[in-house]
Amino acid sequence: MACLAAKPAVDGLEHELESEAVFLRIDVGDEVGQLVARRYGVRLTPTFIVFDDNGDVAYRKGGGFPDKEAIRLAVRTLD
Repeated sequence: MACLAAKPAVDGLEHELESEAVFLRIDVGDEVGQLVARRYGVRLTPTFIVFDDNGDVAYRKGGGFPDKEAIRLAVRTLD
């Protein structure tokens, strides 16, 4: 249920950062989502990951609500 509770915050971040980042939401309940979760070691949901242009993880937080300020900072320091 934490994913559903965090949705409004994530929606707001996605709108705010739409010109700076691409948001991809993965359903860990489906086949592709399970593959992605295994690849990145996702153990908690929701998990927030920011990737740099090389595909390296620049920020990661698992479980609970997004730390909006940390995500903003991670995205904006990628430039």
